[in-house]
Amino acid sequence: MKEPIYYLDGRFLARSQAKVSVWDMGFLRSYGAVDFLITYNQKPFRLDDHLARFYMSSKLLGIKIPKEPKELKKIVFETLVKNNFEESAIWLIVTGGVGPTSMIPAKKANLIIMVDPNQPYPVSCYQEGVKIITFKGNRLLPAAKSMIYTLAIKALNQAYEKKAVEALYLDKGRVTECMTSNFFSVKKGELFTAKDKDVLWGITRQVVLEICKNNFKVVKKDLSLREVLSADEAFLTASNKEIMPVVQIDEQHIGNGRVGLVTKKLSNLFHQQVEKKLVSYSS
Repeated sequence: MKEPIYYLDGRFLARSQAKVSVWDMGFLRSYGAVDFLITYNQKPFRLDDHLARFYMSSKLLGIKIPKEPKELKKIVFETLVKNNFEESAIWLIVTGGVGPTSMIPAKKANLIIMVDPNQPYPVSCYQEGVKIITFKGNRLLPAAKSMIYTLAIKALNQAYEKKAVEALYLDKGRVTECMTSNFFSVKKGELFTAKDKDVLWGITRQVVLEICKNNFKVVKKDLSLREVLSADEAFLTASNKEIMPVVQIDEQHIGNGRVGLVTKKLSNLFHQQVEKKLVSYSS
């Protein structure tokens, strides 16, 4: 397989040549914003929404992205063309760069776009559902998708040791979202998810909320762990997971321990939305 090509601060470089200084504030202080999306038929899904979140995250962190959205969008497509993978995973990254001190950002931020082959989860995750665990803690600045993943890494390592794919934040008995996914539970045909202010603006979550307007009632509220464990169904949403059924949390099965009918319907409706988006690209 050919080596991926990345965009790094105005240059297109092979992945092995794309390097930043150890004094870059992204490396030194985890000071930066990130975003992640994938392609379908080589077209980036909901790119405008991801760019909007990327700029919002950067603004909340106090970093100015050195490109206007229209220009950055063009660079994303240029990077995709240079790689020409069957399907791609795209990382948008902006860091504080190398400033005059280790605590002061550079006048111009460092902009990086990474494109690699997309590696989807096994089909079994969707056919059989997955296990997740709970983890005590909460996301720092939930409205911003930042580079601070220390807690998430610790939680996900615990999850992997227990053969789980995700960890669900548990804060004083209340659950909100997972480390790299949003979370929904289903009870008697109704969907439940955390309040918007408590979680990251998930793009796939937003698609689900749009789909539900004509199909299911959604309640945004503080969710207790007890409520979640007594749900009929549960699922994760994320760009790389789409709508992924959850059939077990810690050692307890959700519902009957199988993928639920609501989750299956939402997954079908989600893929219909993807198809519609692809049609709009080609028209």
